[in-house]
Amino acid sequence: MIGINDLHGQLDTTSMVSDKKAGSAPILATYLKEAQAKYEHSLLFHNGDSVGASAPVSSLDRDEPTMEWMNMMGFDVASLGNHEFDQGIAALKAQIFGGLDPKEGKVTHAGAKFDYVNANVIETATGKTLIKPYVIKEVGGVKIGFIGLVTKSTPAKVSPSGTAGVRFLSAEEEVEAVNKMQKNCKIRV
Repeated sequence: MIGINDLHGQLDTTSMVSDKKAGSAPILATYLKEAQAKYEHSLLFHNGDSVGASAPVSSLDRDEPTMEWMNMMGFDVASLGNHEFDQGIAALKAQIFGGLDPKEGKVTHAGAKFDYVNANVIETATGKTLIKPYVIKEVGGVKIGFIGLVTKSTPAKVSPSGTAGVRFLSAEEEVEAVNKMQKNCKIRV
């Protein structure tokens, strides 16, 4: 499994690490492709905050450039982080499933060509998870279950408008939900 997290739409951003430039999507893409080439059977996943608190190259187009990059990279699975909620539920859904972004109606999202999962955020209108809670991927004849959970501190880290219309499971409810999914899918944790 090859995973990253906290990309935050930093497609063109570089930092200094040990006196050397590090960062940017092309460099990260090279590392990820090299890792994938080493292993015949691999899955590429992003563990939250792919968007939000993004560099202008992504944020000015409502993070569609980041989603496009992730699609081009061939990610298999992603989970929600607290920053996916920054622009509200309608924007989150447009980014993941495709559609017109609610802010100014100027950006149409293509949607993710991979699965996003989250099991601990419930839409208050439906009583169901905001997005599908888990997915099972098969690689090299082995089935691997991914259950998405966003940090419990999300409501404190995101403006109330970002989480309007959803509730976050308590720790006890989370454990119950994950255990139920594990049993239903015969996933080993």
